[in-house]
Amino acid sequence: MPKTFQIAEVQAIIRRKLSLSKEKGLFLLVNNGKEIVRSNDSLETVFDKHKDTDGFLYILYTEEEIYGHI
Repeated sequence: MPKTFQIAEVQAIIRRKLSLSKEKGLFLLVNNGKEIVRSNDSLETVFDKHKDTDGFLYILYTEEEIYGHI
């Protein structure tokens, strides 16, 4: 992915690949799941701040129901 991508764009790609419904919230986490990534940050900013000592950026994702079912 281009380093200029916003995290929101990364989330959109993941959402599409996983076929997540709009009722599911998608959250990206860094630092072993301890910190949520802000959607308006660029991928480059997140990489520079949170890359591992091996030079890779590890991002966890989680999904949650954000709307109740009727």
